[in-house]
Amino acid sequence: MLDDVSLFVQIVRAGGLAAAGRRLGIPPATVTRRLAGLEARLGCKLIHRSARRFDLTAEGASYYDTLAPQIAAMETALAGLHSGTHDLRGPLKVAAPSSVSVRLLAPMWSSFVARHPEITLDLRLSNTRIDLEQERIDIALRIGPQEDSGFHQQRVGWIRTVVVASPAYLAGRAVTTPENLRDHRIIARAPLSAWVLEHDDGGVPVRLDLAARVAVDDTAMALALARDGIGVALVPASEVREAFAAGALVPLLPGWHGPRREVFVVWPTGRMLSRRARALKEHVEDFARAEAVLRGGVPGVG
Repeated sequence: MLDDVSLFVQIVRAGGLAAAGRRLGIPPATVTRRLAGLEARLGCKLIHRSARRFDLTAEGASYYDTLAPQIAAMETALAGLHSGTHDLRGPLKVAAPSSVSVRLLAPMWSSFVARHPEITLDLRLSNTRIDLEQERIDIALRIGPQEDSGFHQQRVGWIRTVVVASPAYLAGRAVTTPENLRDHRIIARAPLSAWVLEHDDGGVPVRLDLAARVAVDDTAMALALARDGIGVALVPASEVREAFAAGALVPLLPGWHGPRREVFVVWPTGRMLSRRARALKEHVEDFARAEAVLRGGVPGVG
């Protein structure tokens, strides 16, 4: 009914049914039908209408005087909401993993800020999951799928985990098959778990229960230990670009990888994404398409 009330106000503003139809892009017959339906629901005639006359009835004039200001106020409010939704300006609160953001995604954040100077990016980085609802996060990046049905999620890429070691450690040591790892010093992720390696060509995954020389719960520390020649580590490919480029670490077992780290864009169910959040989502998708590491690649390999 509200739409028909608004139509009635537009008819009066336009000075006739045909003129209102042209202004709104509605066929004259539809305007006439909707006005008649409104009058039927109200139980009174609102407009005297004929080929030569357009006059409000007493009830129509009273109805217009009462409701026209309210319709105008609603139009103003909707216009403001539309502007707030569609202008690429204002705050955008984002959560993301700190490790992948500081290394792999740093150029993505910089290019987004440069592209959208009117957006104020509030970037919350943490390797522990924060409560998106409680922190009023607009959109987030997460590693791994979300089990909570209260969130929308869209996969944007995946990062392989790779076996690495320093050239100094590898001197005189061969690693040609996954089984060779049983003879090496292992830098394991804490808590301890088996390494499961898969080949790019498929086949049965290889499960290795390896004795750890060191167990650590931080990827950066595992990389530092590997660079210092302590042993062999299984780490995300997103973390090794600089070490590979500097020759401090080298990849082992080409074609083999550990568990996939799938990257998702996540936002709360029931909350409409602002255009600012949609702009970031599209920016992430574009970056993921261009960044080989987010398509399972290894930096400097292939």
